[in-house]
Amino acid sequence: MGASRRLQGDGFTKVSPPPERRGLLTHASNLAVHAHFARSSIVLRGKMVRFQLLCDPLDPPPPNVDVTLKPLAEGETERDLAKAHSDLDACRGCHTKMDPIGFAFGKFDAAGNHVPDSPEDVTGEIDSVDLAVTDDASGPFTGPVELSARIAQSQHAAQCYLIQSLRYTLGREEVSADACSAAAAWSAFAERDLTLREALVALVSSDTFRHRTAVHPGESCQP
Repeated sequence: MGASRRLQGDGFTKVSPPPERRGLLTHASNLAVHAHFARSSIVLRGKMVRFQLLCDPLDPPPPNVDVTLKPLAEGETERDLAKAHSDLDACRGCHTKMDPIGFAFGKFDAAGNHVPDSPEDVTGEIDSVDLAVTDDASGPFTGPVELSARIAQSQHAAQCYLIQSLRYTLGREEVSADACSAAAAWSAFAERDLTLREALVALVSSDTFRHRTAVHPGESCQP
């Protein structure tokens, strides 16, 4: 994971990350969790960004699709394999939304180590986000640092962050009856610099957190 440095002293010392790492996406633990046991995975890492940071889930693979992990031939890259299964009609719809995101992490191995001499191409793209009100996350990038910056600047990603926080605080998926509280929480969150503290305050102050709803399933509240 790059050259290590021994720190001296008893106090806190500010350190700077190496240029290939920035934030959670390139943290070794996150990269290792979203990989196979002994092999990296552009699919799992791209899926993590699409599902967790953009709140844009995709359908599971068709039941007749072979999901066996194929070995890399000599001189073959993960991008080569991605192109092969994206060329299939049954796979293309989902993999064109996951794989180009996962390309960003091509130079990190299964354990999250950076491999600078890897032949993997780390240019990629976030395809359109189907569920986005404001699709400002889409577009090209080169490497995980640019990908992280694109997501960090996205209002849609901030909205997804609030939704994920809502799910965490409620311990369940949101339903239509939560719409008004979620909208009010977003307004308060956006007005206060999009900080974690303000997100939590807005969510635990909302009606959906403090009350049990009497709205029947399928009904939605009126703002």
